[in-house]
Formats: sequence, structure tokens, C-alpha cells
Amino acid sequence: MNSSIHMRLVLSIILITLNSVTHASIFANSNAFAVEQAELLPVDEAYVMSSSIDGDNLLIQWKITDGYYLYKERFKFSYDEGVFGNPIFEDKGVAKTDPIFGDVTVFYNQASIRLPLLDKGVTESLVRVTYQGCAEAGLCYPPQTKDAFFLKNSALDDHRISSLTDGSDSIGFVASLLFAFLGGLILNLMPLHFITIPATA
Repeated sequence: MNSSIHMRLVLSIILITLNSVTHASIFANSNAFAVEQAELLPVDEAYVMSSSIDGDNLLIQWKITDGYYLYKERFKFSYDEGVFGNPIFEDKGVAKTDPIFGDVTVFYNQASIRLPLLDKGVTESLVRVTYQGCAEAGLCYPPQTKDAFFLKNSALDDHRISSLTDGSDSIGFVASLLFAFLGGLILNLMPLHFITIPATA
């Protein structure tokens, strides 16, 4: 009888200890994620987009903050058919095995893309650009869409960029944090072991 009581007491202590450790681990992970989320920059600060006219080319560039990167495969361009040729990436990028998108090419520090003008009679044209990036901390932004303008022979010195006003594409910082939170939950379920290999020609 005494042995049975003793065994129950030991098992109770073990269960209480395991429960405490589990809650402590969850709390620690939640705090770590909260810190990462709080340190996540607004998307327009992480990736500063600009455009300029270079002869018969529209040059679109991104200045990328340290600790962040853009996916080459996530760039999309929408413009009138026959106005521009295929996008030319001026930076090689770096090969990366991503926990979400698999084997990809990413850009650090900067990304430059050139759109050659095919229709030489065009003096003004709109290009809709979509891009997506992540932080090295493992949190990702939702895809971003902006407008770049080709303004040949314009009085404008450099460029104009405006965010889309369509509610389906205009995503505020709060929505970005929500996306980052969901992405973080997914990433927390898997180890973030990235393999980085220099890109080859």
C-alpha cells in the first residue's frame, strides 16, 4: 500500500515538472517570435524601390536592407503587349534553399532589372511590378505591387512610383505583420537550416 502511494506521488511530480517545462518552452518561443515580429521593418523600408529612364530602357531598382532579401522567382511585370521586351536581371543573385519556396535565387543588398523598350514610338507607359521578400530571421512579407512609369522626353528628372489603390493589392503594415505571423508559425514547425551557394553563370 505504501509502495503504491509512493509511486503515485513520484508520477505526479514528474507530470507536474513536464507540464511546467512545456509551458516555459512555449512562452519562451512566443517571446522570441514577438521580438522578431517587433523588429520586422515596414516593407517599404526593407525594400526601397525606385525607377529611372536609361536611354530606351526602364530601369527598376531596389535597395535592400541588411538582413533582408528578395526572391528572383517572385518578380512579375505587367505592361501593354509589345511595349517592352523580357526583363533583364542585372544582378546574378545567390542560390538558396528556402523552407517555403524550395530552391530559389535571392538578391541581397540590391536588385536591378532592366526593361528594354521595343516600341520606339512610345513616350509614356505604365509598368506594374510585383515582388516579394523575406527577412533572414525567417519572417516573410506578402507580395507587394507598385507602379513604375516610363516617361521618355518627360520634364520629370527621374521617376514616379505610386502604390496601387486597389484594396486587393494595397496591403498595409498591419496586414504584413499578420502575414509574417502566419509565416512564422509555419517556420517554427520546421528547422531553419538554409543552404547558401554562390550563383553560377
